[in-house]
Amino acid sequence: ELDLDNAVYTFSQDINANGDCFLISAKNVTLDGDGYSLEGNGSGYAVKSIGESSVIENMDIESFEWGVYLNYSNRTKVRNNTISDIEAILNIGIKAAVYVRYSDEVEIERNDISSNEWPTNGISIQYSERALVSENNVSSGYSPLLISSSPYAVIERNLLYTGPQESGGAGVGSGVVMKISESNYMRIDSNTLTNDENLGSSAFSIYWMNYSNITNNNVSVEKSIAMMIAFGNNNRISDNGFYSH
Repeated sequence: ELDLDNAVYTFSQDINANGDCFLISAKNVTLDGDGYSLEGNGSGYAVKSIGESSVIENMDIESFEWGVYLNYSNRTKVRNNTISDIEAILNIGIKAAVYVRYSDEVEIERNDISSNEWPTNGISIQYSERALVSENNVSSGYSPLLISSSPYAVIERNLLYTGPQESGGAGVGSGVVMKISESNYMRIDSNTLTNDENLGSSAFSIYWMNYSNITNNNVSVEKSIAMMIAFGNNNRISDNGFYSH
C-alpha cells in the first residue's frame, strides 16, 4: 500500500504480481513505471487509487482483471501507459483496462490499450464529472469506451477500435465502440471510431445525453449502424464523417 502523501515511487525493474498489486491510499502520490512492466497472473488490479491527485504513468501493464482502477480518486492522471491482456476471469462481470468510479476531474491521456477480450472494456467511466479522455489508442474485444452518469467530459483525439475476437476468445464483442449514457454537457471531438464486428450494432451509441457537442469525428463500420441517438435534446452534431466498409 502506498500511503504517504506527496510521495514519488519509481520502478527500477520489471514487477510480477499474483492478484492485486499497488493500492494508492494517500494524496498527491506519483507512481512512475519508468518504462518497466507490471505483469500479473490474470486476476486482481495492477494499480488502484483511492487517494486524490494521483499520477499513474509510464508503465507496461499486462494480465490483470483491471489495469488501473480509480475509486473516489479525484484529479488523478493516468497517462503514457501500455495496458494489455485485461480480461474477466470466468467471464464474471464486466471489467476494464481503465475503470473510473466516483472520481471527478480525472485525466486519461496517451495510453495504448489493446488485446482485451470479451467481456472486458477499454476505458469505463461512471459517476464522475469533468473527465478528460484524450489521445488514447484503444482496441478492445468488447467496447473501447463507455461513459455513464458522467457529465461535462471532454473526449478528444482518441483512436477507438473493436473487431473480431482473437483465437480462443470467450465470446463476441458488443460492436459498440463508444457508448455515452445519462451524461450531459459533453464535448466529443476529433475521435476515430472503427467497428469491424459486423454485428449490426451501433458503433457510436448515445442515450439520454443533452446539451453536448459532437464534432469532427470519423466513424467507420462493418455493415453496422454508425451512430444511434435516443432520448437526447439540444445536442450539436456537425462536421462528422460516417463510412461503411
